[in-house]
Amino acid sequence: MHKAEAKKDESEADGERVKLSAFIITLNEERRIRDCLESLNFCDEIVVVDSFSTDRTREIAESYNSKVIKREWTNFRDQKNFALMQCSNQWVLLIDADERVSPELRDSIEKILKRKINSTAGDRIVGYELHRVVFFLGRWWRGTGWKDEYVLRLFRREKISWSEATIHEKVIPNGKVQKLKGELHHYSFDNISDQVHKLLRYARLAAQEYKGPKVGVLRLIFSPLVRFTKFYLINLGVLAGVAGFIVAINEAFYTFLKYAIVWEIQRIKK
Repeated sequence: MHKAEAKKDESEADGERVKLSAFIITLNEERRIRDCLESLNFCDEIVVVDSFSTDRTREIAESYNSKVIKREWTNFRDQKNFALMQCSNQWVLLIDADERVSPELRDSIEKILKRKINSTAGDRIVGYELHRVVFFLGRWWRGTGWKDEYVLRLFRREKISWSEATIHEKVIPNGKVQKLKGELHHYSFDNISDQVHKLLRYARLAAQEYKGPKVGVLRLIFSPLVRFTKFYLINLGVLAGVAGFIVAINEAFYTFLKYAIVWEIQRIKK
């Protein structure tokens, strides 16, 4: 065995690894934040940027020795970028309050961090994509409806930038990325009412960012229809039974709302 390999095995056995910061943005997340923080108990630092919650979000976060910082809400991208800047470690994990790191994913992350202790300057991997799986209406949506999704959430803080979108913002890597084993569990909605409420909020935000052509009746008819067909038939939401049909309708409803609000905005401007 080469000396470098022996050193690597020894450091992994001893548990020595690169330190990791996790960061979260919150607003009235007392029902979700505890489970989220429990799944992050392997991190060396947890940064929570809270937009002046009126519930017990900050109190719960502080009980987990998180660094809690209050900041007025601007948008998703700016809040997350601010939270990133508060992290003190080079490697960071971005997670939302309604997400959980599964045990298998935690093991994968820790193995990667142990390897990084001996990585050389030639290591060009700057981030890792995590397999995010949705839990909603009493079931996991693996391979149905919401297709399996990989999101860049573990990365070197100085090797990324953000997309221009302020909703559904993406992390853009400056270098190579790889996929990790294990799932990032996403408890996106509590129930159907919660889903509808959030979809209305997202529709408003998405409409405000719209820069496309004028919205007319054809787009209002066919865009929701396309969204329904994609979710229910192409992405096999039909396999989820009644739950798949309900979510497909709500996805189409979100699309209709977004373009209806765009139409309203364009009408006011005109």
